[in-house]
Amino acid sequence: MPVILPRLKNAGYTGAVSLETHFKAPSGDPEESSRLCLAGLRRLINAA
Repeated sequence: MPVILPRLKNAGYTGAVSLETHFKAPSGDPEESSRLCLAGLRRLINAA
């Protein structure tokens, strides 16, 4: 897990987090790619 997410949480950060998607889903669909990346980011944030 990226170290930064728990540190942000422990510091009480409540601002924005951005996601830049460079991953391409096997289907090649950009929207699906972004949805998969967002789901992964949410899992990391929830685990922090």
